[in-house]
Amino acid sequence: MANPQIKPLNGKPDFADMLRRATAHHQRGQLSEAEALYREVLAAQPENFNALHLCGVLMHQRGQQAEALKLIARALKCNERSAPAHSNYGIVLAALERHEEALKSYDRAIDLKSDYAEAHGNLGLALRDQGKLREAIAAFREAIRLKPDLAEAHFSLGVALGSQGKLP
Repeated sequence: MANPQIKPLNGKPDFADMLRRATAHHQRGQLSEAEALYREVLAAQPENFNALHLCGVLMHQRGQQAEALKLIARALKCNERSAPAHSNYGIVLAALERHEEALKSYDRAIDLKSDYAEAHGNLGLALRDQGKLREAIAAFREAIRLKPDLAEAHFSLGVALGSQGKLP
């Protein structure tokens, strides 16, 4: 039985529309609905980069790190030049306490997109977790320079400076 929510395009499912709807559900926190659509796209297009990457992010949000890592790794095989995917891969690696690998993922994201503030912030978190406060502070400052309204970087910088007994 065909899914009545899928809009056919020339008699075929419109996977771009499915991904747009999945992303909208995802952004609203409707994870079950988003996952169902991501998985439906993947059933028909197993190498769809966006569905793999975003479903991996969703799995991370659900705390299913092994599945998240697998999906984002598959996405990166489809598009190894995606800075956001490398950064998200690093987030999952960090959640699994694989900090050295996470650092490499963030570095790769920054190599691909040097002005990617969020990746600099993520790098700072990984460095902080390894006790490398000086390098973490530099990464947070770079994130803030690139995106002054990145609240997470300001907060993390304050925490790192506080750990050193310094005021921001």
